Amino acid sequence: MRVFLDSSALAKKYIAEKGSERILALWQEAEDISLSILCVPEVLSACNRLRREKKLDQKGCQAIKDGFFRDIEDTSLINVVPTIIGGAVSCLEGGTMRTLDAIYVASAMSVGSELFVTSDPRQAESARAMKLQTELV
Repeated sequence: MRVFLDSSALAKKYIAEKGSERILALWQEAEDISLSILCVPEVLSACNRLRREKKLDQKGCQAIKDGFFRDIEDTSLINVVPTIIGGAVSCLEGGTMRTLDAIYVASAMSVGSELFVTSDPRQAESARAMKLQTELV
């Protein structure tokens, strides 16, 4: 199965919280994991926020970053190119999506993802509106 993870779902692979076990299982089960290139700064931003909030030390943050960069080598990274922007504009015109949600949905649609995974209820609703099989973790 081709699975698209948005950044809120992907972060659960590295930061233990509700839904982390499901993300780890999907990571093992999926034939292909697709991610938007925008997940890179978003996941690293979450890591840095936890470090600033003293919920994670520098060593833990570095371990997450190292694992994250190793893992994305085995994924299909989707760049934000004109066709993705065009798809995002179509998504925005068809509903009440937020900009980044539209980019993620358009990215998933562009690679024919069979499952769109997010932990954002509003984004899940938007993905379903675009006829994507969606899982909220």
